[in-house]
Parts: sequence; structure tokens; C-alpha cells
Amino acid sequence: TAPFLHNNTLGVFREDPSVAGRLVQFSDSIRRMLWSSRRGDHKPVLSDDEWRWLKELPQTEQLFDAVTPETIVAREGDLRGTGSPSAANDKGLVYRVNVPATYLEFAPSFAEPFVKGLFGPCLTWFLSTGLWLLLVPVLLWLAWKHRPLYVGITLIVLAVLVAAGIAVSGIGGGGSNIGVILMAVSGLLELASWEWWIIAAVLAVFGIIFIQARPDDLRTPRVLLGLLLLGIAYAVFRSIVVFAVIKSGWQQVGIAVALLVTAFLIWYRLRPTLGGFAHAFFLSLALVTAGLGYTANRFIAGKKLFTLPLVNVTVGPLPLQVGPIPKGTPVNLVMNLDRESPHFTKALVSLVLAMAEIKKAGVTGDAAYEILSNRAGQALLDASKCPDFTLDRGHLFGEHLDPDPKRNEQAKEDLISFLKTL
Repeated sequence: TAPFLHNNTLGVFREDPSVAGRLVQFSDSIRRMLWSSRRGDHKPVLSDDEWRWLKELPQTEQLFDAVTPETIVAREGDLRGTGSPSAANDKGLVYRVNVPATYLEFAPSFAEPFVKGLFGPCLTWFLSTGLWLLLVPVLLWLAWKHRPLYVGITLIVLAVLVAAGIAVSGIGGGGSNIGVILMAVSGLLELASWEWWIIAAVLAVFGIIFIQARPDDLRTPRVLLGLLLLGIAYAVFRSIVVFAVIKSGWQQVGIAVALLVTAFLIWYRLRPTLGGFAHAFFLSLALVTAGLGYTANRFIAGKKLFTLPLVNVTVGPLPLQVGPIPKGTPVNLVMNLDRESPHFTKALVSLVLAMAEIKKAGVTGDAAYEILSNRAGQALLDASKCPDFTLDRGHLFGEHLDPDPKRNEQAKEDLISFLKTL
């Protein structure tokens, strides 16, 4: 019965059980079946005689759900006839994303299997628990010792680790496959910039200064405090700009001036020593490390981070969200990826980088689809289990009933008339 083919996608569908309603569905569907060039039409495909019959129906036989030449005939995800460049060459129904953008979201409980799949169970435990249990006591012991030399060594080690993290994750450009995927899942890849390398450079410079400084030197801690406050002010200002917290140019200038004035006042009032610097540094680092360890453990376990009892606000668990996937993207381009394909890793990384570029550019619709197509389209096709996304490609039943074109058209009309009598 009409509509035809998979999921009743070929032909108009009306929630009308009347005889006239069923005939309208059949007439539209069979004409799309026999004339494949009409399958993408978004208006009813009826002959002049059928429109005339429909118009002259007695009042007692009228359709429950009226059909007119302007009635829209379309399936969810069918963008043919909408002007979308993504569907301009579609020869049949291709299910495409038909909203400005969509996301793949995984439940928090999938975080642990996902991380274990990337790193294995032992390394996953170390990243979620063991590493932090080791670091926090060591940092507290260093805070108790509060020696400037230890600060210098720690800063040099941090500079190396930060540089390695930037290189592996891709947040400073480039990156390994696993690092890029993790950055995308955490939503940080769109923040990729060469400026992250400044952090590693600053840490290395501070480390050298602390190693070479004399314990009783009072000038060096003043210089370090000034540089630290300037770095904090710059980081806050860049965050405001990147996340568009304040968009007005003059307001951003005002924020920059306020940050600089605040940094100067703090620098002017404080008189730190190298020992005090070391004590505050290691205590702060221990607290930050404990917080990061707790967050990493709860995130990987898929559990909530904390609950504020007075206002009853719960933070977490945090879902894994991948996107945006722009309008026009064939659904099966993403869902048909073959994990056993030798091209799978390249396809996944290309998809992640394309989505990060879309987010960073702040575009949607056709512009976003163009980025995805250019950046990841071929890689995704290479890794697809089935790169043919057209639903029921072919199925040209009755397309050529007679070799003579004129007799072929009449043969189709005769077939339709005969089928209506059954």
C-alpha cells in the first residue's frame, strides 16, 4: 500500500483512512514510482484528471485532511527542493540533518569505557586516581620546605609537561590523534591557538629565575610578582574576549585598564620574599591539583561533581558531547563509520577538526556544511561501511514499459488506471 518503499518514504502520507484519501496517497506514490524524475517533488504529483476528480468530490466524500497543489510533500531530512546546496545533486532521498546544527551526546556513564578504550584500564586508573594521590602529598611537602630552588625545578618540569600537553592535544596546533579527540570531546579544541605556547615559555622563564636567584634577594620577588600579575590580567582579558563576555570595544578597553590598575595596586602594596613565594606557590598548586584530581575522577566515573546544600544545586555528571554537526550533513556519513577500516582514525580526527573549526568560526547552515565537507568529507567517505546514502537508489519499477516514449507514457497511465480498480 502507498506510500511505497522503505519507511513509506515514496509518496504523500495523509492521516486519512477514507477511500478518497487512500486514492490520493496511491496516485501520488505510484506516479513517483513510475516517473523517477518526480520523486523529489515537494508538491503532490497528480494528473490533471486526478485534480479534477478531487475537486468535484461530493461533500460526503471530502478528504479528512485536505490536499491542494500547494500541499508540502516531504520527509524529515529530505532537503531536495529547499535550496540547500548540500542536496543540490541528490538523485533520491538522502536523510540529512535538517536543523541548523546537532550534536552527538553520550551519557556520562560512557565516559569510563571511552577513556579505557583509548588508554587501557591501568592507565585510566592512574589518570583518574593514582596520579593525584601521588602529586598532592609531594606538593604539600614542598610547600613545607618552601625553597626557591624547588620552585624553579618544579616550574621547569611544568613547562616541559605543558609544552608536551600542548603538542599532543593539538590545542596549540597540530596534535596527536588521541589528543585531538579528547580535546574535542571536552569542548576545548575550538580554543586552539599558538598563544598557549606562551604559558610554557613563561613557566620556563620563571623557573630559570627562581633557580638562579639568591634566597635573600628582595628585588627578584618584586619582578616575579609584577610579571605574574600581568600574566593573570592578560589571561582574564583574553578569556573575556574569546568567550565574548563583553563584546563592546570600549567596554573591553575599560576592562583592560581596570585589570592593569588592579594588578599595579596589588604589586605596590605587597612585599613578597622568595620563601613566601615558594610557600604560596606549592600550597596553591596542591589545592589546584587536588581539585583537578577530584574532577577527573568524578568525570571519568560519570558521577556528579558536587551539590551545594543551601541552594540544592548539583554540578555534574558531565555528558560527553561532540559537535556541531551542521545542517545538510548526511546522517549515514557519521553513523556508517567502520571502526575496522584503516581510514577510521583519519576520518574521526578530520571530523573532530572540522567541528572545532566550525565552532571557532561561529558559523551555521551552508557555511558550516562547506567547512565539514572540505575538511572531512572525503575522509569520512573512505571510512564508511556504505558510502551510498541514497535511500532505495534504483528501484525503477515500470520506468520503461515500452521502448517508444509516447506509448511508454500511455502505458504508465493505463497501468495506474488498472491498479485503481483492484
